[in-house]
Amino acid sequence: MVSSDPSATRDGPVRALTYVLAALCMVAIVRAAWLSDDAYITLRSAKNVVEGYGPVWNVDERVQAFTHPLWMGVLTVAFAITGEAFYTVTFLCLGLAAVFLVLFVAPRGRAPWAVLIAVLGLTASKAFVEFSTSGLENALTHVLVLLTWGVLWKRAPGRRQLLFVSLLACLAVLNRQDALFLVAPACVASFLRARASCGAWRLVGAVAIGFAPLVLWELFSVVYYGFPVPNTAYAKLNTGISGWLYALQGARYVAMSSLVDSPSAILIGLAIVVGVRERELLPASIALVLALLFIVRVGGDFMVGRFLSAPVALAALVVARSRTFSTPRAIAIPALLFVLNGSLSPLSTWRQGPDLQYEPWGGLYWGICDERSFYYHTTGLLRADRSKTVENHVRSRAGDKLRERAGSSHAPAVGGPIGFAGFRASEAILIDKLALSDPLLARLPTIDPERWRIGHFTRAVPDGYTETRQFGENRIVDPDLARYYDRLSLVTRGDLFDGERWRAIWELNTGQLDPLLDAYVARTEGRQ
Repeated sequence: MVSSDPSATRDGPVRALTYVLAALCMVAIVRAAWLSDDAYITLRSAKNVVEGYGPVWNVDERVQAFTHPLWMGVLTVAFAITGEAFYTVTFLCLGLAAVFLVLFVAPRGRAPWAVLIAVLGLTASKAFVEFSTSGLENALTHVLVLLTWGVLWKRAPGRRQLLFVSLLACLAVLNRQDALFLVAPACVASFLRARASCGAWRLVGAVAIGFAPLVLWELFSVVYYGFPVPNTAYAKLNTGISGWLYALQGARYVAMSSLVDSPSAILIGLAIVVGVRERELLPASIALVLALLFIVRVGGDFMVGRFLSAPVALAALVVARSRTFSTPRAIAIPALLFVLNGSLSPLSTWRQGPDLQYEPWGGLYWGICDERSFYYHTTGLLRADRSKTVENHVRSRAGDKLRERAGSSHAPAVGGPIGFAGFRASEAILIDKLALSDPLLARLPTIDPERWRIGHFTRAVPDGYTETRQFGENRIVDPDLARYYDRLSLVTRGDLFDGERWRAIWELNTGQLDPLLDAYVARTEGRQ
């Protein structure tokens, strides 16, 4: 049957071009597909679950070394089914990227030109394309953010809408806690819209039901690990470095990401401006501003673009729904900028093929690097040299040596980074000098607060700590640190429901034992 709607006929070519661009975006994601070293930190925990040790990193202590419980659960199920890591994780990410793009372009009722420019922006965005894979939680976050805001915009206001929005927002936060800034405004908007038809307590109940999975996870985290936040939070934020220096580094991160990936910056900027002009989209623009402020506050990341991929996904949703970009004239300038960047910039994923090697722009600037260019030659799905694999990466080979050393001497190995190496040496007890997986080191300040790289804060291993981990008895030399470790070890190794363990959990989480750490740090300051 031929449609009688003249607008459908008029918009048909634009929609067809949008579908072609979405397909090209998927092609770009496949060409750029890779895995990061950090993904293997989570994979080691997933492997331990499958092998019966539980969601731990070292099998002799309960420590949460991953920041994304939902993604960790998905990886665990996938790894349990296949028993293989590289292709399992890569194709899982690619599947989620395909789901995102299908859900993005499928809905009708939006201005076709707006959807077109949004998809073009995603295709040109280095952050979105590269971190739709990588093995990190980004791909799942993209889908959950899309679903959260999609329910807000598509379903009628009311208690049912609020329940679904809250549940999807909860899953996004379970996938990564800082996603809260991208989805909380959707919950607030849904709550405010539902007040006209429902009582406040019914709405509060809907939010409580929606966020119940997060509450259950936090309860599990406190019972099992002894702490409500992952160990990585202590390792990255408990460093002895000024908050102003973190903020300065975060501003550098946003600036550098914008410099090397201007399409992402343009897309986010357009979305924020559009939200100010169009009332319906204002909550999403507020979410983008909050997310950027949080990125600055925590110092950003060492992977250029990683923390911006989810904001880019939300920004594209805002642009696609906007009435501002409803004509060819309105999208002309951003379209030209997207095409020029993709065609001319040497950093664009459009120009980086299977022969991508580590380039000078992949090096360190303010401690931030193009992580994909560093790993693609061994972890890229379509890498040109098929003889180079994760297994023969230099860090995987280092993991093999750590495993052999630990197996022969039964002594824990000291090292870091711990991704490839930790996964390859999954049987070995490793002391992570970057403290991501070590509960004691994570509570000590970095060695040198004057020279540091975000996400990589090296700690000194206290005298006697290696022997303590090797022999299972406290041989730490410093008396105050030894007392602190006794209580910490009781939490990470003791019987879950032992009364003394719960007293230690309370003491550690309320800071009652911090004077012991302060005394140790005061004695060792300047000697590390």
